[in-house]
Amino acid sequence: MSQQPLYHIGFSQQDLGSPAPIAALLCGDPERARRIAQETNGVNCLATLSENRGLHSYLCEMADGGKFVASTSGMGAP
Repeated sequence: MSQQPLYHIGFSQQDLGSPAPIAALLCGDPERARRIAQETNGVNCLATLSENRGLHSYLCEMADGGKFVASTSGMGAP
């Protein structure tokens, strides 16, 4: 991943910090990604990575310290 923000997602590897998250939760709805990041018990939203082109991404931390990205794909995902 580039050190410069990527056009289609609006953030770069540098924005993920170190160590980088090892998991991502993908959903189709931007509001659902926001709710996962900001309203889920035991989850701390560390940063809004991007709200670029309707594709919202958030850097999150679980209670055990593990990091993940909550992001929207803009369409349904399995």
